[in-house]
Amino acid sequence: MAQSMNARAVGPKAEAGLEKIWLYFLAGRILTVEAGFPAPNTFTRDCRLLQGDNSSFPQSGDGEHRGGSRRNQLLNLTDEEGAIMTNNTRGRIGLGAVLLVVTAIVGSCATLGGGPPEVAGPRLFTFPGDWTKVPAKTVTLFYPGQASWEFLVGSGHPGAEPVKAGTPCAGCHAGQQEKLGASLAKHATLEPDPIPGKRATVPLTVLAAFDGQYIYLRLQWDAPDPSVTHTLWRYDGKKWVRAGGPKPDVLKKGIAPSYEDRVAVLIGDRDGIPAYDGAKVTFSQAGCFITCHNSMRAMPKEPKQAEIKAHPYWGNAGKKRDDIRKYLLITRAGQDEAGAWDKVKSPAELERLRQAGRFLDLWQWRAARSNPLGHAGDDWVFDYRWFDKGKNLFTSPGEPKWMYDRGKMGFVAIPEAK
Repeated sequence: MAQSMNARAVGPKAEAGLEKIWLYFLAGRILTVEAGFPAPNTFTRDCRLLQGDNSSFPQSGDGEHRGGSRRNQLLNLTDEEGAIMTNNTRGRIGLGAVLLVVTAIVGSCATLGGGPPEVAGPRLFTFPGDWTKVPAKTVTLFYPGQASWEFLVGSGHPGAEPVKAGTPCAGCHAGQQEKLGASLAKHATLEPDPIPGKRATVPLTVLAAFDGQYIYLRLQWDAPDPSVTHTLWRYDGKKWVRAGGPKPDVLKKGIAPSYEDRVAVLIGDRDGIPAYDGAKVTFSQAGCFITCHNSMRAMPKEPKQAEIKAHPYWGNAGKKRDDIRKYLLITRAGQDEAGAWDKVKSPAELERLRQAGRFLDLWQWRAARSNPLGHAGDDWVFDYRWFDKGKNLFTSPGEPKWMYDRGKMGFVAIPEAK
């Protein structure tokens, strides 16, 4: 099977001097190649981003699967290379202002039969160049289990002191991604509930180019089992009930898993986002690890919903949250083993940081919940993982509002395998 995706982002100026970026994606046909030569199974995503100046572009503005535990997420080691962006004649452009970190979330494909032959969104742009002439960089994404920032700088991590001194993760682990992934996928403490058959690493091919207006990205990875469904609705004869969900949770309930493939891209000022106040290590060295903490959903020290709802900032009297998602420690007034989820700085301090651009853009392409509309989610990570302003791409209506057209698809719903 192969899947192709194209995208672009356009960036009208948003409020408070921030640059708002929207991504649009096309997912092409899922097909079996019938030819007289070998063809790899791949996911490909192309995207086009508005190119801003170095002062505004970095200031624009999970995974989320089995909560914030990054159960199905794969990370890349951040090094001094950052993201390579080229055009066909001028080669590499400056990377001093922007660091791009990519994660892929490999979903849990449901045991389904006779699915749609094509998953497609609107084609919103055509790459004006020739991808075959753009140099490619391959990075190995690895499964991190429940390794959090608190683990990275804690006594259980032999490299804690180098990390705190500002040594990039790749400084110690370059070339070890496959070993790391295999170890973490069955680690006694960092993966207490292993996922059967979990894929520990995925090679990701990245191509990047630019012209006078846009930055273009193509992200490609092999997908033997592309997951293009997410939480499903099932009619049990009397009512609609939720079906599907991520591994390993639903397997314990005897439910076929279903969780979409996703790609997340974090972009920020490479040396302007310290891991915590006064830290030598920044987003440049530690990447998305600085956003992942023990207090997040399904992580080892996740607070109870009652604690969150009673909190003056997060709870019913404040932000009306019932869980904790990705955040930066520079928004906290201290640190602790849980990640200081409850030690939020004052509103005035948070606003000062926000105006200074001390946050990360997070763009998420979702195979089921955003791709059919040709868009990707526009989020930002600060004291929490927030959606940017605009209409949400997906909701939970309580029952399905749309069914497949039998005349076009041959069925009205996704048939379950016998």
